[in-house]
Amino acid sequence: MIWPVPIAPWEVLVLPIQFKDREARAAAETLCKDLESRGIEVLVDDRDERPGVKFKDADLLGIPLRVTLGPKGMKEGIAEVRERATRAEHKVPMGRSADGWRSGFWGAGFPPTKTPG
Repeated sequence: MIWPVPIAPWEVLVLPIQFKDREARAAAETLCKDLESRGIEVLVDDRDERPGVKFKDADLLGIPLRVTLGPKGMKEGIAEVRERATRAEHKVPMGRSADGWRSGFWGAGFPPTKTPG
């Protein structure tokens, strides 16, 4: 099941593959803070688990958008973003602002974020 955005407990799951890695942890925390400052509800998977366990659990949670920070992508400066409802995957430069993320995904057919109030 994938939660509809208006009732999802979180809109975005940030999934760093190797959370113990200082660079991955910093990237996840920065992204989380940037998105939250724009009113987007975010969950960071900071567990020390194998990638398969994290992906399985991410699917069970049903959060609409998953951002994966993997070692290969981090070296290239890229985050992998998956829109769960459409299964569309995007490679996004890590330096992009949260505003760019919002216009890039929410503006491209992904449902709008929750309305405050």
